Amino acid sequence: SVWLEVTGAVGACLDKDSVFIRVIAPTIQATNLTPDIICLGGSVQLQATSSEPVVTWSPTVALSDPNSFTPLATPTFPVTYTASATLEGCTVSASVTIIVDTLFAPTVADSLVQCQNFPIALANTLNTTNTYTWEPPTGLSDPNVSGPIALPDVSTTYYLTVTSANGACEKKD
Repeated sequence: SVWLEVTGAVGACLDKDSVFIRVIAPTIQATNLTPDIICLGGSVQLQATSSEPVVTWSPTVALSDPNSFTPLATPTFPVTYTASATLEGCTVSASVTIIVDTLFAPTVADSLVQCQNFPIALANTLNTTNTYTWEPPTGLSDPNVSGPIALPDVSTTYYLTVTSANGACEKKD
């Protein structure tokens, strides 16, 4: 804050005036208290820290309370949440982006009886960014695809682990 004084002169006449300028500087920070990459159906705790007593989050979609300093977010798509605080007309904002990861698992065949030396598909083939790991890999055309072809020599139980592209989601079958 500062006082400014102006002096003006016209001939022998002098005049002074002053003005007080108050500088205000509200502050805000936005963070996530839990990982910012969540699995579809998951949630993340947001937190705003501000010099002001009131904060507003936007967009309000999938927020437990858009006026809370610590709302719970359960978005179904990637979203950037912005926290804002205002002091005498001066608004400050801070943002945090939440990534929503998806998991696509193939339809796995039920228990099968198969003739020896006859190949069989263990699941349908999906074209996704997920990682697929079949165990054991013995007798499989490719243990790292969603729907490998099995040609085992002996009765075998196969297990599938699917992991999402960002690693936030995992499913075992």
